This record gives sequence, C-alpha cells and structure tokens, in this order.
Amino acid sequence: MNYNLQGSSTRPTLRIGSRGEAVMELQRLLASLGYSLGLIDGIFGPMTQNAVMSFQRDNGLAIDGIVGPITWNALLNATGMIPEIPERPELRIGSRGEAVIELQRLLTALRIFTWSNRWYLWAYDTKCSYSISKR
Repeated sequence: MNYNLQGSSTRPTLRIGSRGEAVMELQRLLASLGYSLGLIDGIFGPMTQNAVMSFQRDNGLAIDGIVGPITWNALLNATGMIPEIPERPELRIGSRGEAVIELQRLLTALRIFTWSNRWYLWAYDTKCSYSISKR
C-alpha cells in the first residue's frame, strides 16, 4: 500500500454534511471502484459515508468516515490517478498543526502510533513512532 500522501494538499477534508465539487469527485472515485453510494449529487450523506468507511476498511485505513489526506491518496492510487506531490514542512518536537496531524494519522494507519492526548503536537511519542517507521 502506498502511503505517500500525494495530492492531499489540493483536496479538502470531507465529512458528513460536506457539499460541492470535491464531494462529487469523491463520489465518482468511489463509484468507479464499485462502492455503492446512490446518486452522485455532491452531498456527503450517510450513503457516501458508508462507502468511504467500506473503502477505508478494505484498504487498511483508519475507519472514521472522514476523507482526509490519507484517504484521498489511497483513493487516487486505487483509481490510477497521478496526483501532485505537495511540499511538506520540516517537523520536530514541539511542532503543531495540520502537518503533525497528517503524520500522526499516517503512522496510525501503519499501526505504529497510538493517538495520545496530544493531538496536533509533535511530541516524543510521535518522534519514536516516526523513527520506527523508517526502519
């Protein structure tokens, strides 16, 4: 499985209640992979959420029904799309923000990091998990 997070910087995080073109893209990708979600209408409702969760389950991802960078990347890879490679900031102990969350989600998907009460914070536990993942 490819977890390089390509293309995640240009696509929004989607969840129940999201609407618009990005949701339609998500629905088209899921439908092209055979996931049943009803109409492609640009509305992230329960059927779309169920399709997302099935896709996440089938691909060994965290099953949360939210389409963030890791799920987008897995969808793009599964459908053969070649996304752009985003720039990533350098992270170190004390770093905070979306890049840290993205790293922690990736490490969780790889089953080498367990969420702590320090979401958003690059702390010692994230550093240890990241070091293990490079082996």
